[in-house]
Amino acid sequence: MKRFVSALLVVILLADSAAALTNKEYFAMKKQDEHFREADDRLNELWKELKSIMPVKDFKALDKNREEWVRKGRENSVKDFMNDQNIDRVSAYTTATLERITYLAEIRLKYVYGTKAVTRDKAMEILKNYLQKNGKFGKNHIIMWEDYEPSCYFGEKDDGESWMLRHAVDGEDMIFTLGFYYVRVSDGAIYTLDLVNDEIIPVEE
Repeated sequence: MKRFVSALLVVILLADSAAALTNKEYFAMKKQDEHFREADDRLNELWKELKSIMPVKDFKALDKNREEWVRKGRENSVKDFMNDQNIDRVSAYTTATLERITYLAEIRLKYVYGTKAVTRDKAMEILKNYLQKNGKFGKNHIIMWEDYEPSCYFGEKDDGESWMLRHAVDGEDMIFTLGFYYVRVSDGAIYTLDLVNDEIIPVEE
């Protein structure tokens, strides 16, 4: 029975990340492209966690949303990314998967930290306001969302989960990074990344 449940879970997870692809295409992407593999694995982990923490009724509603995303939403996103950003198909699927991860991650945060948990967009707003207030946000400056979590660099933190953001200048030919920041999802506290000393430092208002 346990083996049957485990097998069924694998099918569900694969459906969330690869239903519109043939099995051959999906496994080829997983094997050949590191970025797609990491994004897909994270999506599967997140989906499994949501199933364990959400009430059955809420998860069923989310599952219907997942079916619509697999059937139509993801493919539309892939087409848009390929057309608008002029990227290849695998990169488009990776980007669409990261987009979906963000959507599910924000749902997860609300169940873990409550409805006032800081979303990615709110985190970007908080950081931008801080930089502007302190005269650090100049002409052509931008705030970018980073795909990886702080634990990728420093291991697990004891102050809760955070959104990773990049402060940069959008130049004519390239983007110049000015610094990396984290905004904590539980209360919006800001941290800066010290690459020299491998430290995450709280930012004082």
